[in-house]
Amino acid sequence: MLKVTACIPCYNDERFLMDSVASLLAQTIPPYEILIIDDGSDEPIQQFLWNVPVIRVTHRGIGRCRNTGLMLAQGDLFLNLDADDTLDQNFIQECLKVFEAPGKWDAVCVSMQELGLRNDFYPAILPELEEERVHNSIPGCGMFRTQMLREIGGWAEWWTGWDDWGLWLDLLTRKKRIYPATKAIYNYQVRSDSITRGQTV
Repeated sequence: MLKVTACIPCYNDERFLMDSVASLLAQTIPPYEILIIDDGSDEPIQQFLWNVPVIRVTHRGIGRCRNTGLMLAQGDLFLNLDADDTLDQNFIQECLKVFEAPGKWDAVCVSMQELGLRNDFYPAILPELEEERVHNSIPGCGMFRTQMLREIGGWAEWWTGWDDWGLWLDLLTRKKRIYPATKAIYNYQVRSDSITRGQTV
């Protein structure tokens, strides 16, 4: 079975991390490893009881955190999620079905359930490149082949706050094979103080 590395950047959002990590550990197929990247939070993030490693870096944004995790990842597949995201219990299982099926898929985009200030549901879709350039319609959370991400250089660190959109645009431009896994659902917290509020779907 393919191994999954789950990477969670965190900047002053430690209060949400427990739920995020718990949703990973509760998966029907748990990840091979979980990496928490502390993006220079005002108060250093403490290591959890579950012995999940916390790597502290100088504050430079989500893109750099994801790339730090990508550099350290030991899994075949790379799952990115934010500190306040949680996953439905069969999320990883649904993604693995795609990567382990016949055909060489490079990435999986997923469905998103909003929580908090909004409660909308967005099923996984894969727009054409020109559509995605106009409107950011692919949720940030996704799963990717680790080696493929390394080969293209991962996330564009200079595009602060729009890092995930930039990655999907890069993958579409390079004509990478992306599968919309409708049954893989993650929960996105819509918060008034969110770093990325208004920048996703």
